[in-house]
Amino acid sequence: MYTNTRFADLLKGLPRPVFDKQVRELDADKHCKGFKSWDQMIALIYAQIACASSLREIETGFNSQKIHHY
Repeated sequence: MYTNTRFADLLKGLPRPVFDKQVRELDADKHCKGFKSWDQMIALIYAQIACASSLREIETGFNSQKIHHY
């Protein structure tokens, strides 16, 4: 059974259409090959909340909830 995490509930307050509009206006994903601006924003928010000090800590934190990956 799928349930939202608290992190997903937190992200509901971040207006994705406004973010996407800014990315388009600034052409921020112009040379992006896979890791888009939205993905980076999510990783940075998670790192800030989790007080992660390295990419390894961010990866470990994301992968600790594999049931919520889709």
